[in-house]
Amino acid sequence: MKEGPVVSVLIPARNSGNFLGDAIDSALGQTYQNIEVVVVNDGSSDNTQDVISSYGSAIKSFRIPASGANVARNVALKRCKGDIIQFLDADDILIANKFERQIPALASGRADLVFCKGYLFGDKDGVRPKKRAIMEPGNSDPFYYCLHQGLSTEGPLIKRSFVERVGGFTPGLNRAQERDFHIRLGAADARILLLDERLYMHRNHDGDRISNKPVDPKFMVDFFLQLVSTLFSSDVYRICRKRRRYLAERVRAASVGAFRYGFIEEARLGFACADRLSFWGSPHPRHEFALFAQAVGHLRAETARAKLLKILMRNY
Repeated sequence: MKEGPVVSVLIPARNSGNFLGDAIDSALGQTYQNIEVVVVNDGSSDNTQDVISSYGSAIKSFRIPASGANVARNVALKRCKGDIIQFLDADDILIANKFERQIPALASGRADLVFCKGYLFGDKDGVRPKKRAIMEPGNSDPFYYCLHQGLSTEGPLIKRSFVERVGGFTPGLNRAQERDFHIRLGAADARILLLDERLYMHRNHDGDRISNKPVDPKFMVDFFLQLVSTLFSSDVYRICRKRRRYLAERVRAASVGAFRYGFIEEARLGFACADRLSFWGSPHPRHEFALFAQAVGHLRAETARAKLLKILMRNY
C-alpha cells in the first residue's frame, strides 16, 4: 500500500526525446512510492511524443501547442492531484531517494518549500557537484533569501497550496523563470529549508542551454520591472518597507549593469523604479557613491562615473 501524501512530478517537454526517458525513469524510480508523473508535450516536433507514449498508463500526459515551459508547467499543475509538487525539466534527473529525504521536512510543519544541493552532468567534464555556494536560510526573510539565491527547477519540493497561492509560473517569461517563481514564493512568506544533500542531477549542455548563456543586462531590468508590477498587483505578496528596500537594491544593481552596457533608457526606468521603492536612495548610505547618487540621481551619478573612467583611462 502506498502511504503518505501524493507527490506530483510535473515535466514540461519540448523536443526532448533524447533525454525525457531518463527524467521520467528517475521520477518513477523514487524510493518514495506515492507519486504521479505528469508530462506535458509542449508542441514538440521530434520523437518526444513517442517517448511519452511508451510509458502507457504509468504516467499522465497531455499535448498543447508550443506555448513555453511555464505554460506547460501550469497546465500540468491544473491536471495533477498531488499535495506536494516537484517540477522537473525534461533533461534533468532526480536521485532515487530525493522524496524520501525531503518529505519528512515538509511533513514536520517546519517548511513549505524544501530544497537541496545537486550535481552537474552531461558534458565533457563528467559528473561533479554544483559549486555555486548556497547559503543556509536560517531565520532570514524568505523574500530576501530568494532574491539572492538560485534555487533551480529540480531542487525544491513544494507544498501545492503555495504553488497555487502565487499562480504557478509566469507565462511568457523566457529566462529567469525559476528566479521569478521563487522570489514570488518568498514574497508570499513560504518557509524554506535546505537539506545539505545532493539529490538531483542538472544536465549541462556545453553552453546550449538557455541558463548557460550570458544574461542580457537589458533583460534583467525588464525582468525586475515586471516583477515589481506583479508583486504590487496582488494581496498575496507581502511587501513591507524593508522588503521594498531589498527589492530596490536588486533593481538598482540591474540598472547599473544596463547603463554600463549602453541601455540608457532601460537604466533610467530602473533607477526611477528603485528610487520609488526605497524612498531615499541606497540602503547603504555610508557608501560614498551612494551618497553622491542620492544627491544628483542615479542616472546622473552613473554618467559622471563613466566620464571619470574615460578621463582616467586616457591619462593612464
